[in-house]
Amino acid sequence: MSHKWYKMPSLRKKELDFPSFHEVVICPYDRSHRVLRGRMSIHLVHCRGKDFNPDKFLICPFNSSHRVCKWKIDEHVKKCVNRSDIWEVTPDESPKTDQKKSVPCEADWDVDEDVPTYTPNLMEKENFVVRSHYGLSRDDGRKFREEERKRFALWQEKQKEKAKDDKDEA
Repeated sequence: MSHKWYKMPSLRKKELDFPSFHEVVICPYDRSHRVLRGRMSIHLVHCRGKDFNPDKFLICPFNSSHRVCKWKIDEHVKKCVNRSDIWEVTPDESPKTDQKKSVPCEADWDVDEDVPTYTPNLMEKENFVVRSHYGLSRDDGRKFREEERKRFALWQEKQKEKAKDDKDEA
């Protein structure tokens, strides 16, 4: 069986086939990097970790994929394409909100009422609640399961008695 060796075309001779020239953006960290606009945020993460000086760049407050030199950030913020209209509001144009009056409340929230506290152990014993025995030793787990079976049997008897009483009343 013969193998055919193909010579791969050189990318230097042929331009890369990008979807559109306008879709390509230049990396702020390394001017020789040409990146698709949609992949720019991913590229910035990888490129920032290299030997470039990332501390001299600041992130644009309007678009996180905009990295601008520290001394040009004020100019960029004024002219950024992604700048929203919210920042253009002046104090004279802002709508005035009506001050709502609070309704007086007669209840005193600082006074504690005499209410019995909630104890989950009592609620578990009175109602059917499935409990787990994780963390117990083998013998303790066996005892726990026996107690749970007894508790469930008592609960079933109580339910049958309640159902019988309800039928007698009806």
